[in-house]
Amino acid sequence: MHILLLLILTQSAAEPSKGDYSPSHDSWNGLGKFLSVFIKEEVPYVRSNNLDWEAVKPDKDILFFLSPATFVPKEKLASFLNNGGTAWVCDDFRQGESIFTSLGIPLQKEDTSFPVAWPVSDIHPLVINVKTIVTNHPASFEINQAPILAFPSSRRALLAQVNVGSGTLFLLSDPSIFINDMISRGENNILVENMARYFKKSGKRLILLTVFTEKGWPDGIKPDSRQNTPVREVVRKLFVDISQIMKEDQTGLRLFLIILLSPFIYITLMFGSNSTLTEQTPPTIITGSKRRLEMKRKFLAICSILRSDLTIINKGEPSISSLINRKDLFSSEQLKSLRVLMPYLTGMHSMESPMLEKLAENRLMDLIERGEELIIILDGLKNY
Repeated sequence: MHILLLLILTQSAAEPSKGDYSPSHDSWNGLGKFLSVFIKEEVPYVRSNNLDWEAVKPDKDILFFLSPATFVPKEKLASFLNNGGTAWVCDDFRQGESIFTSLGIPLQKEDTSFPVAWPVSDIHPLVINVKTIVTNHPASFEINQAPILAFPSSRRALLAQVNVGSGTLFLLSDPSIFINDMISRGENNILVENMARYFKKSGKRLILLTVFTEKGWPDGIKPDSRQNTPVREVVRKLFVDISQIMKEDQTGLRLFLIILLSPFIYITLMFGSNSTLTEQTPPTIITGSKRRLEMKRKFLAICSILRSDLTIINKGEPSISSLINRKDLFSSEQLKSLRVLMPYLTGMHSMESPMLEKLAENRLMDLIERGEELIIILDGLKNY
């Protein structure tokens, strides 16, 4: 029965919705216009339905996951990236979402339909001459670095570039901006043209992956480097696949088999923590994004408390100008930190603006790394 279920799940993954991200020029949800730009710019690309990790080369190939219908193993992708590879994960709430999650970047829905995203910086090669990107029903995400594109209303990212080891990972939370019906909206077509030139300049081949099977392991992982992986992870993947089936195909037979297998899944989750399957374990994706985001929030909270304390000290005016020379109150290092803090506490840089937030990025991260000093300053102010 277990084999039968796995066959059904595999079959489901191999059956995409008709027209979704197909290369047809005619269908509204196809990729005809998107791919025609690559042809015009002479970008070497291949649309593959079989990802062989042993065959792809980090120095020669770019992996482009576009709303993948197949689960993307984050461990294999991490190894590809750590070896200097480049990959794009363009997805909202399908199988590619797990890559966002593994980075500590949960996806969130934007509240409105067709929201517009803006470039955060006009110097990135992907957004040259791009003023607005019109999305469909996108997801968005928070990332503790300057994104490439962001939604001004929610201040969350649409497109970001993340360094993973010696490789580069691009995260895009609305793949539908590339379909025929959306590519002519806003400057979506200019973004695609910039992408094509960016890919061509790299000298690498683009591998487009939507519906595919995957096998093998990337270079850099020895055949004998195997560790045990809990069955819980396998069951978690089963739940992901089952959820996809229920979204795309609710035939009675499949639902019956899923319900029939429920006791097995429950027992495995409850008692299978020590059971293992043999699986290779390459380096994991570690960017520290989640930790840095938590530290950033902590920093902003401290700034808020500091601002309140300073308002009381200065009778309604949050200023630290009267404190920056108080050597009797603070050490030289603390005074140095106070001087750096001044723009944030006096409102020179509003944390409500993603543009200003980007301009303050380096200074902000310096402050975050010196969180202990901020706490010392806070304690000092309380004793003022």
